[in-house]
Amino acid sequence: MIRRRDLKNLVDGRLADAHVLMSKRRYASAYYIVGYAVECAIKVCIAGQFRKNTIPDKNLVNNTYTHDFEKLMKTAGIFAQLEQDIINDADLYSSWNVVKDWRPEIRYTTSVTPLEARDLIDAIENQQNGILQWLVQHW
Repeated sequence: MIRRRDLKNLVDGRLADAHVLMSKRRYASAYYIVGYAVECAIKVCIAGQFRKNTIPDKNLVNNTYTHDFEKLMKTAGIFAQLEQDIINDADLYSSWNVVKDWRPEIRYTTSVTPLEARDLIDAIENQQNGILQWLVQHW
């Protein structure tokens, strides 16, 4: 069992790991690991739906076990809000366009460029229009 606070700590940890990997020029690894920061952040939102002393909906549980950000956001009930917000915020839209294509299968490649890794990290943690900043507002 993983708690919301543990997921929040994982977000910070995966971001820190990505920065260490970037400093070591391990761009594919940085790209791969920073995606999990987003996944954990979305799962923080989902975890808020679980209630103590209740049996959770089976679909909620099953839908939580994916790496697909759009599906996870729909499970969290926040995807429609993201769609609305990216209509009104071109910078958030740009960040989402970078982040949405992350897949865990990237772990099988070594062809991530420094620019691609930096772009993903920035799209996630940019304080003005990053996806993480947006997700934290929905915790």
